[in-house]
Amino acid sequence: MWDKKRWSVVAIGWVAISLLTGCKHETYESGDGKYSYLQAHYVEATTNSGKLFVHALTDEGVRLTFTKPVQTGWATTPDSTYRALLYHNQVQGDGSTDPFSLRPVPVVRLHDTASLPEVYTDPVVFKSAWVSANQKYLNVSFALKTGKTDDEDKRQQVMLLLDRMIKNADGTSDVYIRVFHRQNSVPEYYQSAQVLSLPLEGFKGRLYLTVNTYKGTVVKELTVL
Repeated sequence: MWDKKRWSVVAIGWVAISLLTGCKHETYESGDGKYSYLQAHYVEATTNSGKLFVHALTDEGVRLTFTKPVQTGWATTPDSTYRALLYHNQVQGDGSTDPFSLRPVPVVRLHDTASLPEVYTDPVVFKSAWVSANQKYLNVSFALKTGKTDDEDKRQQVMLLLDRMIKNADGTSDVYIRVFHRQNSVPEYYQSAQVLSLPLEGFKGRLYLTVNTYKGTVVKELTVL
């Protein structure tokens, strides 16, 4: 049984990483240009002893081996696995692929709504929410409106909150999740695209995600088998 205590407290104070979003495959441009055959996959990417990424496992269960190691400024631990968005060229018959870029995807935990002194639900630009093909992650794609501020200490805050969880007789659960967003007086001049991933290991049931957007409240229902 999925236990909410395992997902206790981690929030990202400021989602500072700009990501291009999409559920499975995307191409960079049409035709036969330099980036014509690039694909995008959400993956679990693994580093070697030198903190270089050498292979990845896609959400669809395809193991990819990189034709060259990928060095990033954000992978700080050797022999570790990171959640990421991988852009790469076509996959060869042996499972190898030429990596183009690897961008980190923040992995978050649920925070109990009742434990917070105040809940902020400032609007975001909601894009989509989906359960990964391997049923391991709830992914939330959105954009924050942001801009330069004279106070460099001001940061927006984003969390996923657990409002309530109902355990059903068949062993499944209904989980109600809300997007916490504090604009914190940051100007709203342009959009910064973001994706968050929530681990779902051990969970089966329905997820109800509530998001306050600039066009009103959106509720998404997703099923984890």
